[in-house]
This record gives sequence, C-alpha cells and structure tokens, in this order.
Amino acid sequence: MDEVVDRFTRHNLDSWKDIDLNPQALERIINKYKLGVAKIIIRKGMVILDKKFNNCHGKYLNRSLKFLSEVSKEYEEIDTSIYLYTRDTLQYDNINIYNVNGTLENPKGLDDFVWGVSKTDKDYIRIVDSKDIPEYNNTFPLFCFERERKMNGILFPGFDAADNDYILSKNIDEYSFDEKDTDRVLFRGFNVCADVNHLDKIDMMKMSYDNPDKYDFKMSSTRMHPIWGKNIVSRSLLEFWNNNRGLSTDIDLFRDYFSIDNFMSYNDMFRHRYIATVGSAKNNKWYLSNSVVIEYKFKNKEFFHEVLFRDMDSIVYFDNTENIEDKINRLSADDYKLARENIRKRKELYMKYLHYPNLIKWYGLFLLEYGNKFKV
Repeated sequence: MDEVVDRFTRHNLDSWKDIDLNPQALERIINKYKLGVAKIIIRKGMVILDKKFNNCHGKYLNRSLKFLSEVSKEYEEIDTSIYLYTRDTLQYDNINIYNVNGTLENPKGLDDFVWGVSKTDKDYIRIVDSKDIPEYNNTFPLFCFERERKMNGILFPGFDAADNDYILSKNIDEYSFDEKDTDRVLFRGFNVCADVNHLDKIDMMKMSYDNPDKYDFKMSSTRMHPIWGKNIVSRSLLEFWNNNRGLSTDIDLFRDYFSIDNFMSYNDMFRHRYIATVGSAKNNKWYLSNSVVIEYKFKNKEFFHEVLFRDMDSIVYFDNTENIEDKINRLSADDYKLARENIRKRKELYMKYLHYPNLIKWYGLFLLEYGNKFKV
C-alpha cells in the first residue's frame, strides 16, 4: 500500500481495533445529540442514501454522495455502509450563555440575543460551547470532514460548498515565487468561529497584535455588518475571549483586527511568499499556490489533510505557543531553497492525493480496507 494511504488508514482505523462495534448504540448517540448524519450504503457500483438523521447539511451531503458515486464506479467491489456527519466539526454543539467575565450564567433570564449578544445587557453572550462526546468512541465510526481531537471520527474529504470548480484544481496565483516581494506572513479570514472551545482564530490575531512587524494576521469582510458596522465581531465576544484567556488586551484597538478595512484581494495576497491559513475545506487556492503555506493548527480540531502534509516538508504548522521565526528563517536561507522545496512537495502531494480524480482512487482503496473491517 502507498505510504501516505497506509499512514492515513492507520491514523483513522487503528483506534477502533479493540472496540466492540455497536452501530445501534451510535444511532442512539446521533439522536440524543441531534447530530446531522446520513447513513449511506455503497454496494456493487451504487450509492444509496439509506437514512437521514436530524438536520443534514444539504450541499455537503450532495457533494459527498457525488464523490462516493465516483468512488463506487471505480471500485465496484466495495460493499459497506458508512455514517457521515454532514456538519463541520464532529462534536456536540451545545449552546450556553456566558457573562463576558467568563462565568457561565444567566441570572436575569435573558432571551433577547441578536448576533450572540443580549440587546439589554451587552455583558452577556449566547455562544456555542462545544463538547466532545466521550461515549461515542466505544460505539461505531462516524465519517466527518473535521473532528474534535478527542473523538475518533474517520476523516472524509470536504468540498468547498461555495466553489463550483472544486473538481478542477485551479491555481489562481498569478505570481511565480520569484515575483513575490514580501516575507511578512499574511493571513486574511472572514469567519471567527464563535465557539468557546475553538477561539483559535482570535488567538492567532493576538499574535499579530503583539508582533505587527512579523505577522499581518487580520479578519476582514467585503460588507458592513448589519449591527457591528465595519467590525465583523462584537466587542462583547472579544471581551469574553480576553477574560477567558486571562489577558489584558486593549479591546478597542484589538477590534481593528476584525474590520472591513483589512480586506485584500487575492491578487494582493499572492504577492506574499508566506501565506498563513487555518484548517478548512476552502484551502485549495492556497495549497495550489506558489507561496509557502503556514497553517495555524487548532488545539481541539483535526482536519482531513493533516496526515498528508508534514511540518517543514510540504507545509509549516504553528500555533500561538511557538515562535515561528526560526522556521521562517530556515525556509528563507540560501535564496529560499527550503521554501521552494516545500512548495514543490506540497503541490506534488496535492495533485497526487487531493486532486479530485486521484482522491477518488486512493480514498476508494481506503474504503475497501474500511469495508473489510466494519459491517453495519
């Protein structure tokens, strides 16, 4: 078996080796936590949507069914069923009300939340407070696009619901590496992810706030927010994050890092030799680009591509606990020798394993292996 496919297989299946598999127990968990899951049968070159649980994401599900149909035509011998979680992160999306001081409480019984903030008392926010589901790991595997790191979901390729050309693997970067003209690491994002346990993007912006000469990390938008105006997040959320982290950030200054004023076109972004990302199904444009990809690694989330791209080989992983300057200096040395090699390897890996026709081929081999071990 191919070395990367073997690594992916072991990474996703080994945790289930000694489990007394129980799909009925999984279905009880699906209903208890209202998980949007589809049960899909793959047999004799056909794909059958057998059952939908709760609120499935239509476009994610449809693109996944199309992909599985292509896989089943390539490998008609696949005979199995899978449970596919059709939302973003495999976890329990609990909702709670917090005081911005970090206390879980709602003493006033507030229920007038708009965009997550109480209209009558801005010191209270309503926010996703996601949790792992510990009992899940002793039932039966769920396939998912990304997973809470404590949950043994089986990673499934995600397809950008907004990209109609996702099958084509287009490189929209018009600049060769030699035509790029700045080493300052750049990030522009649009969605903060308001979840108590996944505020990593705000942590990332704080790195830039503390080190503006090294990092240009900002959130942006093309449109005014209906309530916050040019800012794309509430002051209350940033206050909560600040208190939750035990920091003393000047919120009014920091909020400028979350503004439509930070918008950049892709053409301007691609002038940077080092582009920072976060894990997402929308990263094809970066993985196919002629820049080095510096990817912020979420503390509690794992993504499909992480087992494919290796740190300092074909990508650069980092988080807010490390100084990435040493990595950048190594990549830039000797006329960017290591940077050029990193880009070459990433693009080769992308075309071999993530380009749609090749993804069909190797993920089909993985599903054959899965089908030999898991029966519903």
